[in-house]
Amino acid sequence: MNNEDRVLPHDIEAEKVILSSMINNSDVCNRVLELGTLEMFYHSGHQIIFKLIGEMVFDGIGPDLVSLADYMDKRGVLDRCGGTPYLAEISGDSASVTSIEHYISILQEKFVRRSLIASSQEISRDAFNPEIPVSTLIASSETALFTATEAKKTNRMLTMSEVLSGTFAQIEAAQNSPGGLGIKTGLTRLDAKTGGLMDTDLIVIAGRPSMGKTSLALSMVLSAGKQKKKVGIFSLEMGNTQLGMRTLALESRLDILKMRTGTISKRDMPKISIAAGPIAEMDIYIDDNPSITIQEIRAKTIRHKFDIIFMDYLQLMDGPFLEDRQNVGFNSKNSKKIAKSLDISVVLLSQLSRANEAGAQVREPRLSDLRESGQIEQDADVVLFVHREEFYKKTPENEGLAKIIIGKQRNGPAGEYVSVAFLKECALFANLTDIHQEEAEF
Repeated sequence: MNNEDRVLPHDIEAEKVILSSMINNSDVCNRVLELGTLEMFYHSGHQIIFKLIGEMVFDGIGPDLVSLADYMDKRGVLDRCGGTPYLAEISGDSASVTSIEHYISILQEKFVRRSLIASSQEISRDAFNPEIPVSTLIASSETALFTATEAKKTNRMLTMSEVLSGTFAQIEAAQNSPGGLGIKTGLTRLDAKTGGLMDTDLIVIAGRPSMGKTSLALSMVLSAGKQKKKVGIFSLEMGNTQLGMRTLALESRLDILKMRTGTISKRDMPKISIAAGPIAEMDIYIDDNPSITIQEIRAKTIRHKFDIIFMDYLQLMDGPFLEDRQNVGFNSKNSKKIAKSLDISVVLLSQLSRANEAGAQVREPRLSDLRESGQIEQDADVVLFVHREEFYKKTPENEGLAKIIIGKQRNGPAGEYVSVAFLKECALFANLTDIHQEEAEF
């Protein structure tokens, strides 16, 4: 038998029980409307009945058999659904509030199977199209299959008691984890103010060119790697060898310019090898495709099961729109969806406008400087601005220093900053205490 001849998975009897229960019991009706969806019904007439029962409840009309028949008749759909005799037929067997979820789970399971079949057929059709790149085909296929399974899960409302139980568990876990539950950034004072890079959070690192956004992100990458986290880097600006060289410079604290130009001394070469060993053992993956889309990033994140991903940077990412502003908003919004749906940390680098450099005196960046889209400010859970005053005017007071400004934080203090050391030669952000200790030891 060909696949086209097969009947899609469904359970008409379970559909009838659910609709009958909605007609005969208002409590069950409300429960079904909370947990169920139109798409889980296979029978087109059952879809119409479910939809209209929902409209009746919204309008304050009890969905008893007579009222439902009248409601459907006025909308001209009663005969399409089998008329009053069919409504009478399905209003026989009913389930209780406690057992209705069993029938809902049956329909949801059938719906997921139908969704997987539809996704597989679409994947098969696309695979025959030679104009679709294989990389795009793989990414869209993975996303489609993930959506068909994960997105169909029912989210039930939790009681406050259930919420508090989970909250207390998180508080206790935080007590046993100094600095917070998030992935440590490697900057102690920043972790103290943010709790680290938290799951489900979209963290935006923003700054003007040459402020050190990528360097700060790579410092966090190495910190996450040392914590045995699986890290994904999606670099639209730099190639993988450039990133590799910068990570070696960070870890070895050697001059990156000398490494690039081949003028590094023979005495320092062993330091590079020593730094490379631990980095090579870290669970870090790099994708330097400059044309990668947010859908492909999501698919690869799902496939590799990353704990945290870094995207460098937002304004270079393509999108489905002609205008850059719309694409920035689209990719920002979907970056947050990745963080929330996959329960991971997403670090997104973003350029700033020139607004903070426009006046006679350079000011510190603010949220309104986020380039091309207010959507970034709305989507981000944390916004960190990288600002180095010495870049504009070096003084003895600001030399070798940088500010990490917390421009936004949903669950913590904002408008504050931490001072960190910045070693220009190796583009390293470090704790001031670490640098002072090294100087004292030297």
